[in-house]
Amino acid sequence: MQMAKDIQQYYYSRLAELPATKQFHFASRLSAWCNDPAARIVLEQMRITMLPDHSAERVTILSEHLQHKAYDNPTMPAAALRLPYFAAYPQLYGLELALFRVRHWLSVYGVDARQQLQQVIPSTVMLDLEKAILADDQAVRILSTYIVNVSYLLHRVVLQDDTIDVQHFYDIGKAYDLDDAEQLRLYLYLYTHCIIAASNFYTQPVPDEEIPIYRQMLADLEQVIAGRYNHLSLDTKLEFLVCCHILGFETSLAAPIYQECERSLSPEGTFLIDTHNQFADNQHKKTFAASEHRNVLYIMSTLPYQHRL
Repeated sequence: MQMAKDIQQYYYSRLAELPATKQFHFASRLSAWCNDPAARIVLEQMRITMLPDHSAERVTILSEHLQHKAYDNPTMPAAALRLPYFAAYPQLYGLELALFRVRHWLSVYGVDARQQLQQVIPSTVMLDLEKAILADDQAVRILSTYIVNVSYLLHRVVLQDDTIDVQHFYDIGKAYDLDDAEQLRLYLYLYTHCIIAASNFYTQPVPDEEIPIYRQMLADLEQVIAGRYNHLSLDTKLEFLVCCHILGFETSLAAPIYQECERSLSPEGTFLIDTHNQFADNQHKKTFAASEHRNVLYIMSTLPYQHRL
């Protein structure tokens, strides 16, 4: 699609205007999705910023990540619902940050810092935290992406085992109140992030034995999105499309989502904003920087996925 190419070029031409975290997000996703040469150049240029040379420095960064708390993130979705559960499991928020950093170092730069991670938080502590949260169904529902990310990163990246109970995550999704706007978002986050994490964030094929249940997740999401289309952000719809590409799932929602994209160009530049759903008045999400997540998903959804089954 020409518009996606134009948006991709626009972001690359102004990438330096974005915070480093968003530059890395944009480039790492396109590098993983389709081995984009421009993205690889950006990632190599960021190597000195993202990856310390010495082991001790990596330990320090991971230790600092583990100190972060959820209330440090004022724009976290569903914060009012989530903060009590983060208070009950205070290590979770910082652990997700640390696990992502270890994942990025390994998957993007080929540097294994798993031993450094276990210097600051042993695997037994991480497993005990995961076990406690997974035994608390309501905590799983509300924490949603956070526990999904921690569980998959812990097992797929750090421990490199295959002990994730995907069925449990699927079953948890059945208990949301989908008439509640916040719970509706958390439900979609839960399923889409299971699929994205199963691909190790677009870098690996999804395990064959898990494909049927992820396809069922997509079938369920398709019905929910179709019935509540205008109640969902464009980000959420595009994330669903990306998950469909990962699993080769054909969806009738592709056409209306792309039509919405065509009507959603910002008057400030060549990038997509939310203009045709209940998030249209959310002004802070309409800036160039805040729109990066939505736009990289759109670009990805229009390009062949290199790890397609």
